[in-house]
Amino acid sequence: TADEKTHDMIGIKTWFNERFIIDTSRKIRNSIAALQRDGKWICSVPYGFKKDIFDKNKYEIDPITAGYVEQIFDMYLNGMGLHQICKRLSQINVPTPAMIKKQQQEERGVVSKRKSKGIWDATTVSRILKNDFYIGTLTLSKSKRRSINGKQIENPKEEWKVFPLAHKPIVDLQTFSLTQKVMADRSAFNYRGQKNKKVNPFSGLLYCADCGEKMTSKGGEHTRYICKTYNVLGTKKCSSHAINEITLAEALMEILKHCKG
Repeated sequence: TADEKTHDMIGIKTWFNERFIIDTSRKIRNSIAALQRDGKWICSVPYGFKKDIFDKNKYEIDPITAGYVEQIFDMYLNGMGLHQICKRLSQINVPTPAMIKKQQQEERGVVSKRKSKGIWDATTVSRILKNDFYIGTLTLSKSKRRSINGKQIENPKEEWKVFPLAHKPIVDLQTFSLTQKVMADRSAFNYRGQKNKKVNPFSGLLYCADCGEKMTSKGGEHTRYICKTYNVLGTKKCSSHAINEITLAEALMEILKHCKG
C-alpha cells in the first residue's frame, strides 16, 4: 500500500541519515587525531593566552592576562591560600577566565551567552597553578568523544600526546615545580585533618536572596552560612545575610511537620 511504501522510505532515509552522521563523526575524529599527532589541534587555550583570529591552530601570550597568571603564582608562593588569592583578585577587579573567554569570542564576532559576575573561585585558581601549559608544554588527547554529541571521556595518561617547549612559557620551570611541591605539601597537610571534618548538610543548597550567589559555610561553635559575594567582596557588593545551621534545621523540621500533616 501507499502507507507501507511511505513507511519504508522513511525507514531508509533514517538509516542513511544515521550512517551519514556516524561516517562524518568518524572522519572528524580521524582528522582531529591526525592534527593531535602533529601537535596542532587546539580547541581552546588557557587563561593568559589568546588564539590567532585568522588561524585557529595558532596562539600567543596575552600580555595583560599573562601578568595576572604570574601574580597568581607569586601570591601562592608567598604564602597566600587559594581563597585569599580569590579574594584579592576579585577586590582589584581582575577579569576571570570566563570574562576573558566571552570577550575573545565577541572579538571574533561570536555571540557569547557566557555570564560572569567577576568573582574568582578556588577551583579556577587551582587549575591555573597546576596547568603545565604555562611552562610551554602542550598536552593533547586528554579526552575523547565516541560520537559528535557523545559524552566526553578521559583518556589514560599513557595515551596523552605531550609536546614540551611547544610555545613560549609564562612561568619558568623552577617556579612551576616549586608550586607543585608546595601544593602537594599543603594538600597532604589538609588531608590528615579531613578525618574529623564536619559535614555541612546545607552546602550548595542556599542562595542569597539579593545577589543570587550561593551561600558559603563558616565554621565555629555553630556553622553559619553567609553570602559568597559578601564573603569575597565585602559590603560594597552585598551583605552577609548570615543564618546559622541550628535555625535552618529548626525551619526544616517545621516544614517537614507540615508536609507530614
